[in-house]
Amino acid sequence: KIDEIEKDLKALLLELKASVVEKSNEIAELKAKLQNAPCPDWIQRSIDEIQEDLEVILNERDELKASVVSKSHEIAELKDKLLNAPCPDWIHSRLDDISEDLKEMKMEQRRHSFSK
Repeated sequence: KIDEIEKDLKALLLELKASVVEKSNEIAELKAKLQNAPCPDWIQRSIDEIQEDLEVILNERDELKASVVSKSHEIAELKDKLLNAPCPDWIHSRLDDISEDLKEMKMEQRRHSFSK
């Protein structure tokens, strides 16, 4: 009797294995069909819109990068001109005064922040 049960179990196991293989093949076929299935029109339109938006954004980014580079060069040129430009003594004196005022304001601010 045990031999019969063992035979039945082995047969059942073989059937299950065959069923698993069959279902795996069906899954593979369905995956292949899904990959090759045409995309619905509304999805394709959304994809196209997103791609167009992306192109616009990338172009704007490139333009901004070029603008930043251009402005950086312009700033560097202006700094050079400013550093090499003759400056009246009163401007230097005023800049020194402003610098001192800023130092005092920072110290005053620190004192207030420590006292709180």
